[in-house]
Amino acid sequence: MAALLPETYKVDVIHSGKGYTLKSLSTAFEVDLSRARIIENSLNSFSILGPQSMGNYLWAGSQVDRALTEPYDLFVYSGHGVPPFSFARQAMVYCHFPFEQRPTVGMQASERWRRRHPVDRWIRLVVYEWIWDRRMRGYATVLGNSSFTSQWIERLWGRPAEVVYPPVAVTVPSVEKRNLIISVGRFVNADSKKHAQQLKAFPEFLSRVGGDWSLCMIGFCADCSQDRAYLEQLQHIAKDLPVTFVVNAERKAVLSYLAEAKLFWHTRGLGNDASTEPHHMEHFVWRPWKR
Repeated sequence: MAALLPETYKVDVIHSGKGYTLKSLSTAFEVDLSRARIIENSLNSFSILGPQSMGNYLWAGSQVDRALTEPYDLFVYSGHGVPPFSFARQAMVYCHFPFEQRPTVGMQASERWRRRHPVDRWIRLVVYEWIWDRRMRGYATVLGNSSFTSQWIERLWGRPAEVVYPPVAVTVPSVEKRNLIISVGRFVNADSKKHAQQLKAFPEFLSRVGGDWSLCMIGFCADCSQDRAYLEQLQHIAKDLPVTFVVNAERKAVLSYLAEAKLFWHTRGLGNDASTEPHHMEHFVWRPWKR
């Protein structure tokens, strides 16, 4: 969208991450973002729950959201959290997974909620649902990146979400396969892709299959100290193994490695329960696995 819409509109790419530039994003996704403008937003989350009082939130929070969204003819929120109140002329959500749920889902499970007077609980439920309805009413369309994500959007947000899969390149170079395992995933300090478990499993794999197998870990690493330290930690674990790291590579290089590989490893969600910890799954590709 950021590459195509500048043909008609002025486009801003607003993000709250660290170390992202239009150049690095253009390289990673092989799209031309030269006509867009990038804006770093200091907010870490658009969650409607915070330490402030309800009155302060409705005033201060709505002013922040108005400043963020009102200048635009079309505001597209793409992320994992609750979208902000939209004051744009048109707005849509493209959700990768609803990490943040509408407040009435989570707060009823808390001990503090159960200690409240029944009348207090009823009033809060009515108010929170009204705020939530007002928030989501600003978005004419809610999209999910998979059926798995869309099901959880409806469950946690109470809004149906149409599935629109991300664009995926289906053609790769025609080359000879070799004993290569590929792992693709961002190098993020939280280790959500569980790279370390792959590195610990790789020696056992080598001991069982033999041969000249190698493992290649491909991913984007943001220009921030925490993520760089995480990558260095992985490289230290792999120092005596036939493992290579391909960091911030051009998309053509990634497709070339994928074409050569005989195996693809993916471990996000390993050891987690999809029914109770869906946020730990790989939301775009997740399928129930059966032996």
